[in-house]
Amino acid sequence: MKTITLYYSSVSSSMEIKKRQKRMLDILEMKKYQLELVDIALDSSLRDRMREIAANKTALPPQLAIGDVYCGGYDEFDLAVEDEILDQFLKVNDDATAESPTTPPPCTNDTVETTAAS
Repeated sequence: MKTITLYYSSVSSSMEIKKRQKRMLDILEMKKYQLELVDIALDSSLRDRMREIAANKTALPPQLAIGDVYCGGYDEFDLAVEDEILDQFLKVNDDATAESPTTPPPCTNDTVETTAAS
């Protein structure tokens, strides 16, 4: 099983960020995913790394990645949970390749090009 990296901050004045981090961690632990927790409050280089992977200079925790492959932040995660496609979103199953047009793309470096059916 792939190790999922959860970037979070143990120091935050935002209750919203704290709630989002807790919910994300609770769900990932409940599903028994293999996790690596990275506390960006420990070192600014960890925050910079999270933002580099997310390709967003202002990204805030929580953020998910598998290695150097960005999966998404809380909003994408929450949508995948609500749509019951978290395994597909995180690409933890080999058969989790089908995508729904209303859901976030799975964690990948690949650029997917879609065309509308006539």
